[in-house]
Amino acid sequence: MTINHSTTLSQLKATVALIAAIIICMTAQAQQTHGCTSLYGRVIGLMPVTPCDTLAIPLSHASITTDTGRGHGTLTDEAGYFMLDSLRPGKHHLIFSYVGMETLDTTVILHRQGDYQLFVRMNADASSDPQPPLLTMLVPRDKMQMTIDSRFWEQYGLRCGIYINESLADGSQRLTPTGFAYAIMSNFIIFDYLDRTFGCRWRADAPHGIIGLDATAGLDIDLCYRQR
Repeated sequence: MTINHSTTLSQLKATVALIAAIIICMTAQAQQTHGCTSLYGRVIGLMPVTPCDTLAIPLSHASITTDTGRGHGTLTDEAGYFMLDSLRPGKHHLIFSYVGMETLDTTVILHRQGDYQLFVRMNADASSDPQPPLLTMLVPRDKMQMTIDSRFWEQYGLRCGIYINESLADGSQRLTPTGFAYAIMSNFIIFDYLDRTFGCRWRADAPHGIIGLDATAGLDIDLCYRQR
């Protein structure tokens, strides 16, 4: 077998050049991020629950953009947390946006290398039409249409949000434990609003399955923990 030393040497030179290029890129990237800082925090939305009450809820998938011109931007996670890293010390203009909430512009000044925290509250869009209070329910599939058609909603000026027991069980609907907890808090605020406005008579008219009102509805929380 004949070995072509010229070809082998050329291949070796090409490999060495490739490795050198990778090292140069990694070094340049490290130099760019050296001395940078990170900004992390949480975005909370003040959601109107009744005409006079609001509830603070973490906003998932809220958009955060900056004016650095370097492609910085991110979305909050399901619990409302976010992180912006590789930011240079100095002034940064941040824009927070979320459907149904007022866009928030703010400026932060990062003085040094390190980590900074930012807690953001967003208000509901004042230009949007106010919505009737929304009561969240858990009902079996065969009771869904009857629940929707109930006179209760129009009589007391309410909307209904329905999760179907069978859909939670097979995964076609998803209600996380956190979402369930916020549904309970929201419903309790609405219960107080209804008591103040109508007295206790609304409770006798309410359809079965309202989260936090019916004992049977509370048993279905186990369905939430069985989600993927």
